Amino acid sequence: MLRAFKREEQLGDGEITTGEFFSMLHEQPRQLTKGLFEDVGLARNIKRLRFDDFVLCVATVATWSKSELLHYAFKQFDVDESGVMDGRELRAFCEGLKNDSSSSLYFAKNVNTAREKIAAREQNRLTRGFSGHLDIDANTVVDLGDLAKGSTEFQIAFYPLLQLQQNVRACALGERFWAEIAQRRQEVEVIVHYMRLNSGKLPSFSIMKRIVAYFMPFSHANAQLVAHKLAVLKFAEEGRIWQDQSKARAETEALTLKGIEEDDKDSSKP
Repeated sequence: MLRAFKREEQLGDGEITTGEFFSMLHEQPRQLTKGLFEDVGLARNIKRLRFDDFVLCVATVATWSKSELLHYAFKQFDVDESGVMDGRELRAFCEGLKNDSSSSLYFAKNVNTAREKIAAREQNRLTRGFSGHLDIDANTVVDLGDLAKGSTEFQIAFYPLLQLQQNVRACALGERFWAEIAQRRQEVEVIVHYMRLNSGKLPSFSIMKRIVAYFMPFSHANAQLVAHKLAVLKFAEEGRIWQDQSKARAETEALTLKGIEEDDKDSSKP
């Protein structure tokens, strides 16, 4: 990754511009990409990236699952942060899938078809039993679930979104490397989900697998054992966050209650 960063670092000052970063991705700043830095934990309007910023961006986007990638894109076009897209936001979303590259122009017709069908399906639901005319853009309401369903039904139309992630992967270490990392991350998430449902208990891991993992460090059994260990750490971190949030909530409620009691005392005074 350092080699890729150094190729774009022109001044030797340990930084690249965000324009140079997008150039590495064969991208340009647009509605779909302008929230990327904020989403990975950097400042939204950051102008220059240090190497650790670059690593954070690449490693985060490259390992997003399909649902995380779609959720990121959804947030960029849910302008009012309502959790749903109206017809105009859906139109902007579909327009945002098209960048200026020739490959994206190839998919433009498919994107338009997908938008029309998703909007028409929602309009049919809204107008069932209604004989009047409705403005599709004004009356379509699409949530993340609807968009996920659309991405499954119209995979070619949503390919430009996946292409963004592929370009991130290609700029450093390559598709195969990041696909393997993403797969391991998904395995950890599955184990953590199991632990949430079973009061922190891990899925069974046989003695034989443990023996194989110990003596064969490059075996599948060892990879599974590593996933179990990472899941334990992630589950513990989730627990700490939940405790901190509960403590903060309790303190807020206590302060609110104290304020109400003081207001009651003041109001009861003659």
